[in-house]
Amino acid sequence: MAYTILVADDERSNLQLILNYLEEADQDYAVISAPNGMVACKLATEKKPDIILMDWIMPGMSGIEAVEYLKKQEETKDIPIVMVTAQTSSEELKKGLETGAMDYIKKPVDKVELLARVRSAIELYESYNKIKAQQIEIAKAKEQIEKYAAELEDRNQELREFTSIASHDLKEPLRKVITYSSRLKDILGQTEDEKVTDYLEKLVETGARMQSLIEDLLKYSTVSIKKEPFEDTDLEKVLKDVVSDLEVRIKESGAQVEVDDNLPKIKADQTQMRQLFQNLISNALKFQNKGNVPKVSVNSQIVNKEFIEIKVNDNGVGFDEKYLDRIFKPFQRLHSPKDYEGTGIGTAICYKIVSRHGGEITATSTPGEGSSFIIRIPVKNNGETQE
Repeated sequence: MAYTILVADDERSNLQLILNYLEEADQDYAVISAPNGMVACKLATEKKPDIILMDWIMPGMSGIEAVEYLKKQEETKDIPIVMVTAQTSSEELKKGLETGAMDYIKKPVDKVELLARVRSAIELYESYNKIKAQQIEIAKAKEQIEKYAAELEDRNQELREFTSIASHDLKEPLRKVITYSSRLKDILGQTEDEKVTDYLEKLVETGARMQSLIEDLLKYSTVSIKKEPFEDTDLEKVLKDVVSDLEVRIKESGAQVEVDDNLPKIKADQTQMRQLFQNLISNALKFQNKGNVPKVSVNSQIVNKEFIEIKVNDNGVGFDEKYLDRIFKPFQRLHSPKDYEGTGIGTAICYKIVSRHGGEITATSTPGEGSSFIIRIPVKNNGETQE
């Protein structure tokens, strides 16, 4: 690659000496010469050289004045300039560097020194150009990210509006269908026509399932858009509140629920933590072998001082681990809805919540003997993990 060098010097002998040295260099240089500072400025603007060798003292516009001018122009301000001077005063040399020159070469010019400083200046210029190009790319990327973030916020707003509409426009008509179906069942329930009774029961049951499905879909869709900031969250209190909310189900099933007393405080979305454990414990109570006394335990341990590992264990029906990849996907049921009620979204919600907190969730199980859901999340979250 040929590099363009502009050499400005009013003394013909000095100019020719520098030109000869550059021609004898191993590197391919395209050299432009200027007899004074004014011509040098004009050529620099037109040709955009890779480096300028500027004589200090020239008639008309001096080298220092030329440097000051070039450094103020957008087209030439980044071109490296090396002063060529007979000056020996440190104050004068300092002035040259402060003006904008990157280096200087003393007269009489030594060939080895000249070529070394030229090469150094070019390498510095190339590095600067690479950094500048990277900065431009970073700026473009930042602009794209900001644009994407704005678009994402608009979409989230649309989703929030949709959630609000869905909560009312879907649930309210369905509630009326269920209500009037139940009334019809009460009114016509004494009929001797078994088909009518069967149809009404199926209508009420289907309406109830549809209502559960809508509610679970809304919960699943809002995990990422309807969320609270991470705050100090006492997991022990969260679990106690969850057990209290499930008190009726626990008593009806005769279940034994044990919660670790040493659960720590972590940085988390408290509402979502409550939702997470309510789903897992509810599932543990639901998927039980008939005739068994349900047993559920929640225990934890700190891993590497950074993560907490929580296990929710049960003695339920379990599942074949070859289906593990289906457990945390929406609508992926491993059991018939006739045997166990539900929409198949609960564990998918758990997966989204844990992922948002920068953690992982998995499970181990033996069919007929129970399951263990293992959650690992950071104790101190500096921010959300983007999905």
